[in-house]
This record gives sequence, C-alpha cells and structure tokens, in this order.
Amino acid sequence: MQHSVTDEAGRYRRHWVIVPTFDEAENVAAIISAIDRALPGCTVLIVDDDSPDGTADIAARVAVTNVELVVHRRSCRRGLGAAYLDGFSVALRGGAEVIVQMDAD
Repeated sequence: MQHSVTDEAGRYRRHWVIVPTFDEAENVAAIISAIDRALPGCTVLIVDDDSPDGTADIAARVAVTNVELVVHRRSCRRGLGAAYLDGFSVALRGGAEVIVQMDAD
C-alpha cells in the first residue's frame, strides 16, 4: 500500500533534511531559506563541526516559517561521513521516515 508523503496541506511531515556544515557562514541562511520554501513541514537539521566562522550561530538565528530547524553542534571537526551518521541518528530518534542529505555549498 502506498501512502502520500504529504498531508492535506501539502506539508512534508516526518521528512528530515540533514545539512552538515563547516565554515558555511556565507551559505547557511540561504540553504535553510530554500528548504523552508521547498519542503514545508520538514525538519532541517544542521550538523555543525564547531565552525570557527559562526555557522551554527547564524543557522540558529535564521527565521523560518514552514520548517522546524534543529542545530546540532559537534564540539570538534570529525568530518563529513561522521556528520551524516550523527545526523541520521538524530533524525531517526526524532521520528524521521524520510531522510534527505545535502551539502551546504
């Protein structure tokens, strides 16, 4: 049996978009805003590797209207693969049924 990935309002529920970041201060607001417009109702998970340029702080301040925004701060740089694994773990614990991964740049 197939089921719709959206509810009646067209909002993507139980969809998580994982975006690992490191020094993405210039890009992070734009990518969050684009996801906010494209996938209403999803959860955007920023997984930041302790960016010295303040990426996580910028992400946390982005005004969103259509998505839930979660900023997961990691205390040291452990790389892209580990960031995705951490993100998958957070998303699954949060009830994700669909997980999308994308770079911030």
